[in-house]
Amino acid sequence: MSDMFGIVTCSECGRHRIIDLYDDVTKCPYCNNKAVTKDLNILFQDRDQSIVRDALTSMSGIKVEKKKVDRNIDPMSSLEYRVENVNDIKDKMVVIAKGLTDIQGTFTQEDVERFVPGKGEKCLKTMLDECMVYEVGYGRYRFY
Repeated sequence: MSDMFGIVTCSECGRHRIIDLYDDVTKCPYCNNKAVTKDLNILFQDRDQSIVRDALTSMSGIKVEKKKVDRNIDPMSSLEYRVENVNDIKDKMVVIAKGLTDIQGTFTQEDVERFVPGKGEKCLKTMLDECMVYEVGYGRYRFY
């Protein structure tokens, strides 16, 4: 049985909230009032919880501003940030190879060196051995 979510109004405090419609009993997180789910008046329902959240937000009258994407961000700086936040070395190599391929089309050992100073040659050899990348021309590589 897949989940179905709904918006209900608490009979005690009058606040709207989201519930899982397959639960037999639900408890209001604001006032702790318990109610039998089948006895509640469902204001809105959907299988997708994000759609139900959006509906609840629009019912509350809260204006949600979409984040503006800065189109002037340097893609290499963004890639550096992503690489820094990966702990597993193999995952880090995938992020580097895919990122460089997405940004430049192909990349070199020197490009890899920017992300792993002093270990570019070893890192690139591992990428090749693990079939993460392939050589498209002398000294030029792409992510698979």
